[in-house]
Amino acid sequence: PPKSQQLSLDSVLSAKEERRIILGVENKGFKSNSVSTAKYTPITFIPQNLFEQFMRVANFYFLVMAILSCIPEISPYDPWTSILPLLFVLSVTAAKEAYEDFVRSKQDAENNNRSVEIIKRDSSHDHSNWSRLRWRDIKVGEFIRIGNGDPVPCDMLLVATSEDQGLCYIESSNLDGETNLKIYQSPISLFEQYQSHGLRLNGYITCEVPNNRIYKFLGNIYFSEMNQKFPLDYRQILLRGQTLRNTEWAIGIAIYTGNDTKLMMNSARSQTKQSRLESKANRNIMLMLCVQLTICIFASLFSTIVGLRTNVWYL
Repeated sequence: PPKSQQLSLDSVLSAKEERRIILGVENKGFKSNSVSTAKYTPITFIPQNLFEQFMRVANFYFLVMAILSCIPEISPYDPWTSILPLLFVLSVTAAKEAYEDFVRSKQDAENNNRSVEIIKRDSSHDHSNWSRLRWRDIKVGEFIRIGNGDPVPCDMLLVATSEDQGLCYIESSNLDGETNLKIYQSPISLFEQYQSHGLRLNGYITCEVPNNRIYKFLGNIYFSEMNQKFPLDYRQILLRGQTLRNTEWAIGIAIYTGNDTKLMMNSARSQTKQSRLESKANRNIMLMLCVQLTICIFASLFSTIVGLRTNVWYL
């Protein structure tokens, strides 16, 4: 690469926090490839769900009414007429949320337990073998091999493919909605090293910290034998959520795993939904609550003032 381009890229990376990945071995200190999109856990479900439900104005209003109805001196009716309907609404909503979260957890488990070929190599780089492991067992820096039609299990740098010059075809509809196949290519320097040494590569990758920019990637790859760095581009990085098409196999190096992948960093946590009708009802309930408070305050003040001036018992 041009020297000016290399110096510019180095200055950008040195100015930010960066990560360094040794090629072909498990790198410690990075997130696992296990992901979870579930909103709750068995421990947090009840308190978190109740908190979210009582954040709704209607539920909070009827909770206050139910509490006040339990005080005989100020309530003219049975408190269960307020408590039972509230319990019914809370139970139905909680059951719906629990089912939706169960479906999300089930999908997470299916993804985390998918199998993929990973190469395990000792520290001397003298021995290597492919073994079939689960997605959640992928570690940053390991070599991964996927086949035609397989989804990409993590964000990985393309090393080699069954096609000439390290080319492969990728479907990215799960990421950007585009159904047209995109062409990705292994870095020329990396592909040449693979042809010469196979997966016995000595060096490291220096790249930016995880972020949600799909079409941008800053990084270098350094080879010990050549004592030289080469820049990397986003068109050389396969992302989790993409699918390999029309290519028999592809090998990559895991760079970002789990919640550090660009797919997960662009995925928003499930939020509590609120319809337009519910928003309008909340405004009306707030207005009604303000009117009731005003009447109560006015009546209390009037009763106090009149009570000080007269001893009439019915006032």
